[in-house]
Amino acid sequence: MPKLTISQWIYVVVFLVMYGLAVHGLTRAHYERQAMLARVGSLTPSAPSAPAQAPDRLGASMQRFGPNLGPREELSTEDPILLARLGDQLFEQRQYARAVAAYERAVRFNPSDVDSYNDLGLALQYLGRSAEALAVLKKGIAQDGTYQRIHLTLGFVQLQSGDTPAAVAALQRAIELDPESDVGQAASRMLAEAGVSGR
Repeated sequence: MPKLTISQWIYVVVFLVMYGLAVHGLTRAHYERQAMLARVGSLTPSAPSAPAQAPDRLGASMQRFGPNLGPREELSTEDPILLARLGDQLFEQRQYARAVAAYERAVRFNPSDVDSYNDLGLALQYLGRSAEALAVLKKGIAQDGTYQRIHLTLGFVQLQSGDTPAAVAALQRAIELDPESDVGQAASRMLAEAGVSGR
């Protein structure tokens, strides 16, 4: 077996890191797309509910996302990526209060993660905490105003809160960012349902 020089080892390490980041990015993009399609597919989401879920089942299902964490360790991790994924899973299981806790920690450990602000705002809305949801979504937009999905979520929350003019502005901004994307089309449908033209 040939021996590698230090520079060859550096190339190998850099390659492995880049490969890992690429796989991570593709995997996260897939889950984000699936979660986004599930969230915007229905413009009239069901009322929030939080059915009980056995912690052991949740802990076992988290194994596919990362390190093996026990039920008590799940929310004690400081890995914002794992926390965001845990929040997504809890949200899908309609455990909105636990999802909020996971997203809050994800934002605390990665304050520039606009996607976690978006998901936190949506989970807060599903708990009926609209004022907090709006505040969180506006913080997320302050981090990155070009992130299309957070404008869609802001528009949704504002529609649910009865603030139609603000909702229209947010949804129109989502459309402006990319009218042909799934998010842009969902924003157009929300505007149409609200009785407003999308362009």
